Amino acid sequence: MSESWVKNWRRRLRPYLNAPFEEVYVILQGCSCARKTPSPSLSPDEILQIVTLREQLAEQLHRVAGPRTIRTYLRRQVHAGEATYTPPASSTIYRYLCLFRYIVPRQQPHHEPLEPVEPLRQWQIDFKDVGSADIEPEGKQQHRLEIFNVVDQGSSYWLHAEVRHDFTAETVIEALVHAMQRWGVPQQITLDRDPRFVGSPQGSDFCSALLRFGSCLNIDMHVCDPQHPEQNAYVERFHRTLKQECLQVERPSTAGQTQQALTTFETFYNHERPHQGRALLDRPPAERLRETSSLPALPTAVDPLAWLHHEPQQVFRRRVDAAGRIKLDLKRYYVGKAWRGQLITVHLNAAEATLVLWGEGQILKVLPVPAWSKGALPFAEYVQQIQEQARAEHRLRSLQERRQRVRALSSS
Repeated sequence: MSESWVKNWRRRLRPYLNAPFEEVYVILQGCSCARKTPSPSLSPDEILQIVTLREQLAEQLHRVAGPRTIRTYLRRQVHAGEATYTPPASSTIYRYLCLFRYIVPRQQPHHEPLEPVEPLRQWQIDFKDVGSADIEPEGKQQHRLEIFNVVDQGSSYWLHAEVRHDFTAETVIEALVHAMQRWGVPQQITLDRDPRFVGSPQGSDFCSALLRFGSCLNIDMHVCDPQHPEQNAYVERFHRTLKQECLQVERPSTAGQTQQALTTFETFYNHERPHQGRALLDRPPAERLRETSSLPALPTAVDPLAWLHHEPQQVFRRRVDAAGRIKLDLKRYYVGKAWRGQLITVHLNAAEATLVLWGEGQILKVLPVPAWSKGALPFAEYVQQIQEQARAEHRLRSLQERRQRVRALSSS
């Protein structure tokens, strides 16, 4: 116990040193801290004075006066001899301000619980920092060591985890492929707006490489709204458990130690630890997972332009540069030097996978959307090509961040 706790009980028991045990036992039971008498109510004059100060101080202070400010001015009136009553507590003033609707209590947000879904059909992915890990001398400074986690929404089962110092858009696709090779292809994946997931905020006109990868596999890629982590609630809640019961206990400092700790904790979490979720009812997630069928395996071939069917009809405005070209989605298209300096319109025809270039009310060109192959590609080759696209997006984002830092330094 703390030293103050010991001092308090010594002071309480000092008068009973020679008393019988029965009397001391009554003291040890303790007493309730609740009020023995009801709190005194304020007189009508005191209530009127509180309401008057609320309205007058707003003009004097040029802001709304709260309960503590009103109590300060009431005490000043007592010290000046203008009043003889004892100023009420701030909580009492707050209660009367609420009674007269000067303060409207903020309503608690209403949360609708998520309905349980069938296991393995919907996944949620996110990163988790390892705070106890050492910083890599040549790595990123904002993330020491990260864990890429895949959690099943239907059973809260921890499906997959990978530990790396250098997670990028390219390595995220590689980690997700490893999870699908183990479990199959889900129907939906929920992810937040991490730039490694959704790409660069500027410069890319179409969806990111990861979103294209999911669309080509007929996966519904659900991106959470900004500043709404509750839409990715299952993996976010899992991160709290992972931090409290694994990372803060083991305190790993290297990637090898982290992987070893995760391997041990994965067996305990999935097969032994009772989960309090509504779909589990104090059962381990593995018991819920036994109630479902397996997922379809990865395809042997993939159409690299299948993501266009999930893309809405888009229209872009581009200005032709001095070389007679326009830039669209990290690529350049030749229009003609006769159109230098002019604005043209680019329509995306997703059904035919073409780009229709319009200028002055006429069709200038019809160009195919760049693809590595007109037909389906073997899955391994397609993964390599989509990783090249992710690598290009990573270079663009790094260039944009470098330009922002240069502008910030030059302006300061």
